[in-house]
Amino acid sequence: MRRLAPDARALSMTDSQSARAQWKAQLTVIRASERRLSRVLAANYRDGLDKWVAIGVPDIPIEGKRAMTAVLARMWRDATIAGGDMVVDQDKGAYPKLETKQDKITLFEQIMMDFIQRFGAVKVQQIMEATRNQIVRMIEKGINNGQGLDQIAKAITDAIPQLSRTRAHIIARTEVHTAAIHASQAVAASAPFPMNKRWISVFDHRTRDFGEGDGIVDQFNHRAMNEVTVGPDQMFEVPSKNGMVELMTGPGDPGGSPGNVINCRCALIYRRVGRPWPKTGEA
Repeated sequence: MRRLAPDARALSMTDSQSARAQWKAQLTVIRASERRLSRVLAANYRDGLDKWVAIGVPDIPIEGKRAMTAVLARMWRDATIAGGDMVVDQDKGAYPKLETKQDKITLFEQIMMDFIQRFGAVKVQQIMEATRNQIVRMIEKGINNGQGLDQIAKAITDAIPQLSRTRAHIIARTEVHTAAIHASQAVAASAPFPMNKRWISVFDHRTRDFGEGDGIVDQFNHRAMNEVTVGPDQMFEVPSKNGMVELMTGPGDPGGSPGNVINCRCALIYRRVGRPWPKTGEA
């Protein structure tokens, strides 16, 4: 594995422009998805609360799970298109089989279905369980504070709008990024040429690091991953604060730890094996 200088100034124009374009495309999907997710989450919170008031158990009806599955599927589809398009745009000559719009649509649909079959059910279940657990914790807090049913129900109802917006923000950013990067890797793998891949980090106070940016030691270090380049079948080694590394296929790897994946904004770019990466400032 070849490690290059982990400095924002070390980015070539091609790398940085590609990374910014990837994140911009993802943000368009994220913002639309946040609104839909917030509505579904709010309904799930209300339904869970109603169940607790009625029968003493904060279960969310199956309709809530179906609504969440539908909104996530739409988000994953849009993210797949955004992620796939970005890879094709990086090197259009590498994908001779994607000659028409329909060719791309067919490939992207296959990638999305693979993503849903591999990760969809688990992701939906995790989100639904987290929603139910939040309701349980709020109920327990009210009981411990000596509140009655009506007081607890009102406190939860008042909290639902903010809870829904906050969770929708986190879920959308994480899931869109994960699906987009998954799509980019699947498209790159479909090329008739093997493609090297390069991790591009975003540099600001939110970048995961061991205190270099804001003095806070995060669980993993994405600042150190900038411009790390690996071969087509290689994994990235992401440094952990315990001195170990976590192997990842790239940013947003669905198999990665939450501390490596949630709210990640890093990008992944590709170049045919044997072709040099551009020097700083080159297009």
